[in-house]
Amino acid sequence: MQPDALVVILMMDEGKVIEEAPPDTFFSSPSHERTKRVHALVE
Repeated sequence: MQPDALVVILMMDEGKVIEEAPPDTFFSSPSHERTKRVHALVE
């Protein structure tokens, strides 16, 4: 049996973590303004 994997996505800006969230949250409702701007560029 394999242990459950913890999956999170990190958003970094200038070497600092500015957002850390599970994939569903990261893509559906990012909290940091920089993350929101990046999402807008790829939609």
